[in-house]
Amino acid sequence: MVVYLDLVFLMNFAINSLFVYLVNLLYKEKIKLYKIFLAGLCGGLLVLGFLFDYILYGFLKILGGAFVGLLGFKIGRFREMVVKISSFYIINFVSVGFVAAYRIKTWYLLAGALAAIILVFMVENNKKPIIFMNACKYNISVSSVKKSLNLVGYLDTGNFSKCDDLPILFLAKKYGGDFQYYKTIIIDTVGGSVPLACYRPEKFEIEIDGTVCSKDVLVVFAEIGEFDCLLNVDLFL
Repeated sequence: MVVYLDLVFLMNFAINSLFVYLVNLLYKEKIKLYKIFLAGLCGGLLVLGFLFDYILYGFLKILGGAFVGLLGFKIGRFREMVVKISSFYIINFVSVGFVAAYRIKTWYLLAGALAAIILVFMVENNKKPIIFMNACKYNISVSSVKKSLNLVGYLDTGNFSKCDDLPILFLAKKYGGDFQYYKTIIIDTVGGSVPLACYRPEKFEIEIDGTVCSKDVLVVFAEIGEFDCLLNVDLFL
């Protein structure tokens, strides 16, 4: 069997560079091309170790990922480096498993396998914000004299607003019109201090860990983007 060393080197260079890039992307690290190049170069050179000694090659196969990681990842705390290097090893093991399980021998099948791995990591990377957002959502009920609104409220961890020791919630403007006026207060926002009218609902309930709790709150109607309600931190203290 003829082995073309230049092709072996280039393939390993490309694959290691890609995997280092993916790990940096996964952990939201700033991408530095020279570090990715050095890591890919190290990965490409390591595979040539079998030319000198098979035992040395086995050693490099086991510890080579650590060398690549030290060159390709930002040097920080020891724990962070261990996690990143572990992720690099996991990607490598998954890719090897793909190749072995599906007997991939052609470049286009290899490209498809790598695309599948990239897709898995992209999904994993974007799953965390979705989980966080869902963990901050709560079912609420806000009632006026004429109607009752059953909404999904989002915990705004920066909302500590109070008036007369009552926590203030922000509801989307489209729900205003039928609530009892309470008073106008000054609220500090990013754009400065603004006067806003507060309203007192007839009843407010929130479901926390499967238990429905009644709370005394005030409501302010505002433009709050995609959310129907921004909850106050004080409701959970």
